[in-house]
Amino acid sequence: ITLRENPADIRYRQQERNLNSKPVDPTEWNLSKFNPLECPIDSHESNTLEEAVSYLEDKYDIRIPYRHRLRNLHGFLCYLVAKVSEGHFPLSVSAVNRRPSRFKSKKACQEHMQAKKDFGFKFKGNEEEYYRFYDVRGMARDMEIEPRTELADNGRDLVVVHPDGTRQLIKSKKTRKMEKLRNINIDIPLPQSDSENVDLGAWKKLSKQEKSLKFLTERERDKRRNDNIRVSVKNNKVFDLPRQCPMYRLN
Repeated sequence: ITLRENPADIRYRQQERNLNSKPVDPTEWNLSKFNPLECPIDSHESNTLEEAVSYLEDKYDIRIPYRHRLRNLHGFLCYLVAKVSEGHFPLSVSAVNRRPSRFKSKKACQEHMQAKKDFGFKFKGNEEEYYRFYDVRGMARDMEIEPRTELADNGRDLVVVHPDGTRQLIKSKKTRKMEKLRNINIDIPLPQSDSENVDLGAWKKLSKQEKSLKFLTERERDKRRNDNIRVSVKNNKVFDLPRQCPMYRLN
């Protein structure tokens, strides 16, 4: 029988090691030995720098802030790889003035980011870490500009364009409703009084929300406007609610 070490002793030893260790200095990392075409999260290797940037944007939604002010894209990508490979820090954590990472290897850090879905790239508040790759004066002028808004291609969603070039999509209520209807898949027919082949047992197991969404999906197939349809489920049957007249405030 092997005796396990007391967890309190392990934590105390780790704290002592962190207190006695010197802070990490990212400027001491030799960036030239790292491959900028490598993805810091899953080690996927692209063919060009632009493909590496597109891979981060498409798979992990990591967008380089103030891309138009970036002077050294090659060095910036090398630094992201070095941050995970040598510093063992996740991308969402700043490596400036910090104690050594609790992860002891590159693989452990990557597994943590993938398990926790920690794909965030926190640039705001950590600008000091990336200043050597940017045009600092131009970026300072951009930070003073307020973000602007514009309509999306569908004419109902709103797009917020930030000074760093990132675009934030704000979906309307109708868009969220349509996406919810497209994602739901209920292959149970609506109960009919004149039908003998209806699985009433499966219909009764559905919740009221699923029954309502199933009814709205049927209306969408008939190419009818479902944004004005109001339904109610009672006694395992679907009813149309009466249309209400618009309410006006009296002065």
